[in-house]
Amino acid sequence: MLPLAHMGITVTIVQAVENRFTSQVVDYRLLLAASLLPDIIDKPIDYLLLNGSLLSSKVYGHTLLFLLLLGSLGAILWRRRHNFAPMILFIGAAMHDALDVMWLHPGIFLWPLFGWRFVTPVHEAWDGVIQIGVLTISRLVALEIVGGLLLIRFLVIIFLNIGMSSFLKCGKVFLTRTVTQAT
Repeated sequence: MLPLAHMGITVTIVQAVENRFTSQVVDYRLLLAASLLPDIIDKPIDYLLLNGSLLSSKVYGHTLLFLLLLGSLGAILWRRRHNFAPMILFIGAAMHDALDVMWLHPGIFLWPLFGWRFVTPVHEAWDGVIQIGVLTISRLVALEIVGGLLLIRFLVIIFLNIGMSSFLKCGKVFLTRTVTQAT
């Protein structure tokens, strides 16, 4: 999956969940970066150290072990210091792996259970095309378009509620949240 799809879909899902609660704990600036975290880790490692391809780089950051370490650190810091930032990193990385459908690549996702070497994925989970009448579009491109549209929606919400400069300062979508109760 490509960057816009990872960011747009992740932000939309997390925002929908957060909207169910009255307090805002998600820093969306961090979440946007975290939605790309496995690729931010793996692409340089694979390209520079393992002589891989930038397009198929899935190594350490795409593993369940990485998620377990990040989630454990996040849970510890949340309990001890009420610091939610590591949990945001975990949520973003977990969403990334879910959107990459990493369970279809057990040689990577369950590393090192099947050995210390990483297996190159045979195929991208989202390979293939969508046929709409005479129009043929790649699934990856379609998901990238959807992600881009979701990001545009997210930016419009920011502009209408707090403005971009306030968002860049605080990472929140709403500065104050009012909860209306049914009477």
